[in-house]
Amino acid sequence: MFRRFHHKTEHAIEIQHGSDPGIHIFHRPLGLIAVIAYKAIWGVTEIIGGFVIYYSTFIIASELSEDPQDRFMNWVIAHIHLEPKTVKELGALIILFGVGKVALAFGLWFSSKKTRELGIAFFALIGVFGFIQIIRRPSYFHLAALVTDLMILYYLWKILPKHLRHGETVS
Repeated sequence: MFRRFHHKTEHAIEIQHGSDPGIHIFHRPLGLIAVIAYKAIWGVTEIIGGFVIYYSTFIIASELSEDPQDRFMNWVIAHIHLEPKTVKELGALIILFGVGKVALAFGLWFSSKKTRELGIAFFALIGVFGFIQIIRRPSYFHLAALVTDLMILYYLWKILPKHLRHGETVS
């Protein structure tokens, strides 16, 4: 059922014949690899950004203690009207979203059918939130994010099951 093309590495790229002629890398459909990479990269980025936001009040305070006339830090304080507690809550929330995305990526990689179902629910909710964002504040960035998330939703819901064997998430 499979034909293997070996490369210099130990892993093989597989092309499954029959009901699924798609390319498989590491025994997973190429589309699933793309979804996993996308979510893992964004999740790690959100975790890093969340930590920067979480500790930003500490960074600003330490910069101003070294140089009270620091123009950039004084500009930041003058233009960002958030309390330190709110900044920490925002940072923690962004970290939590990033951890959720990384967990989703790991779950999809390790073939959990429940993770696929959670992913479908997650991207459906993100789609609703994306539509609300576009209505409230239309932008090309929000539109691109919505289209990407809806494409991932469609892939997990309709296309991925065609790549699966015997109801498993990955082979």
